[in-house]
Amino acid sequence: MKKVALLGMLACAMPLFAATYSHDVNAAEEFRAREGLPNLFAKLKAGGPVRIAYLGGSITAANGWRPKTSAWFQAQYPKAKIIEINAAISGTGSDFSACRLQGDVLTQKPDLVFLECRVNGGGGYEAKSVEGVVRHVWKDNPKTDLCFVYTLHQGMLKELQAGKAPPFGRIMEGIANAYGIPSIDLGVEIAQREKTGSLVFKGATPVEGKLVFSKDGVHPGDEGHAVYCEIIGRSMQKMAEADKAQPHALPAPLEALNWETATLMPIAGATLSAGWTAVDTKTDPVYSESFGRTHAMLRGAMKCDRAGASITVTWNGTAVGISDIPYGKPSALEAVVDGGKPITAERVQAEGVKHSRFWYLPEQEPGKHTVTFTVKQLPEGQSYYAGQLLIVGSYNTALAPAAKLENDGYDWYARHAAVLKEKGSLNPEVVLIGDSITHFWGGAPRLGNVTGPKAWDAAFGRYRTLNMGFGWDRTQNVLWRLDHGEFDGLAPRAVILHIGTNNTSDTPNARSNTPEEIAEAIRAICGRLHSKSPKTRIVLMAVFPREEKPDHPRRIKIAEINRKLAGLGPLPGVTFLDIGDRLVQADGTLSREIMRDFCHPTEKGYQIWGEALAPLLAQACAAQQP
Repeated sequence: MKKVALLGMLACAMPLFAATYSHDVNAAEEFRAREGLPNLFAKLKAGGPVRIAYLGGSITAANGWRPKTSAWFQAQYPKAKIIEINAAISGTGSDFSACRLQGDVLTQKPDLVFLECRVNGGGGYEAKSVEGVVRHVWKDNPKTDLCFVYTLHQGMLKELQAGKAPPFGRIMEGIANAYGIPSIDLGVEIAQREKTGSLVFKGATPVEGKLVFSKDGVHPGDEGHAVYCEIIGRSMQKMAEADKAQPHALPAPLEALNWETATLMPIAGATLSAGWTAVDTKTDPVYSESFGRTHAMLRGAMKCDRAGASITVTWNGTAVGISDIPYGKPSALEAVVDGGKPITAERVQAEGVKHSRFWYLPEQEPGKHTVTFTVKQLPEGQSYYAGQLLIVGSYNTALAPAAKLENDGYDWYARHAAVLKEKGSLNPEVVLIGDSITHFWGGAPRLGNVTGPKAWDAAFGRYRTLNMGFGWDRTQNVLWRLDHGEFDGLAPRAVILHIGTNNTSDTPNARSNTPEEIAEAIRAICGRLHSKSPKTRIVLMAVFPREEKPDHPRRIKIAEINRKLAGLGPLPGVTFLDIGDRLVQADGTLSREIMRDFCHPTEKGYQIWGEALAPLLAQACAAQQP
């Protein structure tokens, strides 16, 4: 099929768009090559590691076409090393796939992404979510190839036998036409075999002379998966010659509000009312009954035992959803967006197994919104289980508590355990909280090298001092640590808080934050500390200047963070201290004499910090002095 430039109306309410290919979206066809998979085949032929991701539902999660296809690639290209990325979760379609794409797939740097979602659908957001997957993949890496794979269930047989594409398939074909993505319809051959009598689509026992495809009318048996793999293999062979690696062009979106910004938010990042407790994911009978699916979907959970408990989330975007575990008698969850009319959903389990589920609120106008989910009805003896939130747009990741995010030259969890152990016996007068800049200064607990021991002794030698600095920490890590006991039971005279510089960095594990987001998170940390120890003086440090030159983008961003911090207004028990002008030279540059790597202080840099803290510490701890 040649490329054309035309306007057409896709089936199933797809908008008008300028299509790249003119394949009939209403017709079922086994294979359409379009732009092919040139980057994949270039890497396969070159040898070395090739990462293939399988994004789909239970059909893909099974030990079937996915591992068989990986084995096929390995056999065809023995010099390559096929690395399989199993990103399939039972019960999920294109909507949930769009939300979890970044964490489950893109962080693993795939060369090819198979998208399988025709059977499970897209939660009412089929076109927007599929296009969102495509655009998110290519924005992350335009050399990652995509391939749509269509499986089938029994209800699709008649349409496919009549040469017609099922409704969701038409939507996906329209997107494939627009973006030049190859598609493979595994249902065409299966439907024709069933029509001719050589295949039984659904059967509990073997039938002589015939292939029994599935037991339940959806999930293929091993022979059915083998047919799927054969179809994929011959389709791949038709594309193998097009192997000139090149980036994919990203055209204007078909749907202005597509789901390319969809993401997941941990339940711990929401504001929870009283009444919620963390679920023990290993022993809780409800959570563990269908553990593989539940843990993949909820990834930890909170539960409440009575009606009235609430979850509040603020996001900037259009759609929001929540994952949960309906079971037993129906419960009711009410959602109120921006103080508007309540929306109530009955949460009921349609199957005998306690499967995890998820549901979305109606789309909102683009912008900043706040939703509060409240458990309105909860049968006696039952709990309501809530997992991660599904967000289309963005939320302040700096505010969402998170455990270890980055690898560094120390054991993050061991340091957390050491702090919990040390704090009880030390009963500190002074606590320092921060990242590696604080971590490397010195003090207890000592894990790893320190670079400011003399300045530490000069500043804190007279005080019982606990160092809660953790290398590579961001604001969200500090919030997690405060939520997991590090400050519980403490009432120090002073807390020195210096955090936020790592929030200016993008890594595969966490995005950078805006100055507004970072300032908001630091304010939340101050509030958390004050609520735990109201009489403690908090010395809030301005984020230290970083990078050698004053016009470096990161330096400019840090300056804006500090303006936001200075302008937060009076916070209970907080003193703001900015020593940036003491750390830089007259021309605004940083020297290695003060900052050894233009980020971490030397002994002299720590001395400057300690001298600035001295009068504040003396004042805060005056009652303790001899």
